[in-house]
Order: sequence, then C-alpha cells, then structure tokens
Amino acid sequence: MGRTFPGAASRQSLPCPLRGVHSPTPIPATVMSRPTPYRYLMAFTFFLAASAFAEDAVYTASQSVRGEEAYQQYCAVCHGARLQGTPAAPLTGEAFRGRWEDGKHTLDDLYYIIRSLMPNNAPGSLSKAQYADIAAYILRINNYPAGEAELEPKPAAMKAVILQPH
Repeated sequence: MGRTFPGAASRQSLPCPLRGVHSPTPIPATVMSRPTPYRYLMAFTFFLAASAFAEDAVYTASQSVRGEEAYQQYCAVCHGARLQGTPAAPLTGEAFRGRWEDGKHTLDDLYYIIRSLMPNNAPGSLSKAQYADIAAYILRINNYPAGEAELEPKPAAMKAVILQPH
C-alpha cells in the first residue's frame, strides 16, 4: 500500500487524491480502518469528482445531426417525428424527464436501452456509433448542450455521466 516508516508499524502513507502523490504525513492505520463522518464525506467528494453530468456537454452538434438522421430513419415511426412518443415511450418532455432525469440514471442506462431494444423490429441492428449519435440527438432535443468532443459508445465513460434535471 503506502510507504511504512521505521518504528511506526501502525502508520501508513496514503495516496493524495488531488495530485496522485503520497501524503508526506503518515496517517495511523487505525484511523482509516473505522468509519468516520470524515471518511464518508471524502468518499462522497471523490464520487462527485469522478462523475460528470450530461449538462457538461458530452456530444457534438454534428454528432446530434447524424443522430437526428438515424432517428428519423429508424425511430420516428414508433417514437414520433418530434420524439413525442406516439405510440412508443416519449423521448422528450415531462414523461422523459420524470423517467430519466432523476439523478440516479446514467447516460449508459439510456444508451443500453436504445442499443439493446431498438429499433423495435430489429434490436441491436445499428452500429454502436449510430446508437451513440441517436443518444446525442435525444440529449440535444432535451436541451443538453453540445460540446467539443463526441459521445463515444464506451460504457465506462457513459456510466460516469449522470442525467440530471436542468
């Protein structure tokens, strides 16, 4: 784990979360081995630092245009030309926000449903990039901002993006 100092068997050096280096002051192992409010606060802080939010611009405008084209070709027949959800589930509006923007769902949750179940007549038939483009279009229609980097179809990165009300 960390560096051990001579004569201090119960002490260890812990990584510094801010710079990726070891702390110069050893912390007694007994302090770190029991739950304390400080440890819970630190864990929560690290969780927030590692998380992103969809309003952090996780797709590009050109990607959402490609997504709109794919959506109109493969999805609009069930979800409606404006994502209003006729006859399938709406992908915009209060129903969408109530289902997805609860602070518990990640972009990967949405992507997984799209990739696994859509289009209804041929689930999983599009490329991963096409599914990511469609997800970008859904984000755009729901007023999430476009940014400089494309949304990549990588579950680990998408799991870090939390869908939040905005």
